[in-house]
Amino acid sequence: MLNHALFLTFIITLFGASASAQSSLKSTLPIEAHASLANASQMNLSPDGNKVAFVQNGKGTLFLVVFDLTTGKKRFITKTDNLSVTLNWFEWVNNDVLLMGISSTVTERSVRYTVSRLRKFDLREDDEPKNVIRIGRNAHNSQFQDNVISMLPDDPEHVLLSIDLDTPNKPGVFKVNVQTGKRKRIERPKKNIDGWIADRQGKVRIMRQVDDTLVTYSLKDFKTNKWQKLFEYEVFSADRVSVLGFDKNPNILYFKAIHNDKDALFKMDVTDPKKTRELVYHDENYDVDGTLVYSEVTNEVVGFSHSGFDDVIKYWDEDLDKLQRSINKAIPDSTNVIMDTDITGKIYILYTAASDHPGAYLLGDRNANSLDYIISKYPLVEGALYNGKNNVKYTARDKTNIEGYITFPADYEKGKAYPAIIYGTR
Repeated sequence: MLNHALFLTFIITLFGASASAQSSLKSTLPIEAHASLANASQMNLSPDGNKVAFVQNGKGTLFLVVFDLTTGKKRFITKTDNLSVTLNWFEWVNNDVLLMGISSTVTERSVRYTVSRLRKFDLREDDEPKNVIRIGRNAHNSQFQDNVISMLPDDPEHVLLSIDLDTPNKPGVFKVNVQTGKRKRIERPKKNIDGWIADRQGKVRIMRQVDDTLVTYSLKDFKTNKWQKLFEYEVFSADRVSVLGFDKNPNILYFKAIHNDKDALFKMDVTDPKKTRELVYHDENYDVDGTLVYSEVTNEVVGFSHSGFDDVIKYWDEDLDKLQRSINKAIPDSTNVIMDTDITGKIYILYTAASDHPGAYLLGDRNANSLDYIISKYPLVEGALYNGKNNVKYTARDKTNIEGYITFPADYEKGKAYPAIIYGTR
């Protein structure tokens, strides 16, 4: 059972306020409180659970930060303006090295375009992120260089990278040493190649090819070293498939496909000659829109995410399901999401939000039976200042019914006109 007293203290100190203070703040709450990006996001624990990397917002400038949980020290790794330079993603290679993909806008002969670069930061020796890929004389200077298809969990120095170093716009696959930049070609580019997918053991198993409007997924047969057609469909057709990834068992593949007019989650044993599809989950009202969730302990698929779930993630792993139920009992009437764990599964990051607060990140320790506050997601909008969200439906110009959410200001008066801040999705 999680520590109830600790969480109650957290609630009182973080979200509690006197009536007079609440009344005063309601009338002075700036638009920026609702319009700004999150104060903190993308929490990512190091494998040993001693550090957490995350993105912190400083008045519109986004900083990649590493917080040492043992010393309490914070270190700034890099920053972006989120306009001309953006942080695409970041991940721990090992306990000391962060890998990141960074995009930037460049201008050449009056033409503006975007490039991405793969960079690493070693906490032991680097002062700033360094490029991983070094382009030789005879190699193509790839426009996009950060498409990592496997972090190779059993190899703390290498990753698998899909990149077009041989032929423009036709990526091959390379095993890259993130410290030295040395690389070894694993797969050469193929005709109409669009992308590659590796299994959990770091072996390239699937290639995706696009020929005009025809999309083909092919599976590599390691016995013959040949590629066999797995899925094929026309774009925008009801036969479309989106491959999500493999289980620890390299023969089990998860993917999304249409079922009763909605995207649903399926799995398949790729060794089955009939390629029988097994329905894992279907939502009759919404497309399944999430991703697979893997265990840092076993490397197995332990569940999947979907925005239609109360706590975002549905676990079929007994241990994580038990942890989720314990958290929900300790923090009731809230959305509680386990964001990440260390390699033991005992240290974890929890995101929690409810109708009276827009969210905060906590550090959980299963051995100590504790939860500690890390940082608030929207510190300017909390407690009585937060009015929650209300589900609304409206009809677009093409008569399509669209579902959305609206949050009213804390001092909202019915019938009074207010400026609207619109957050769109894509």
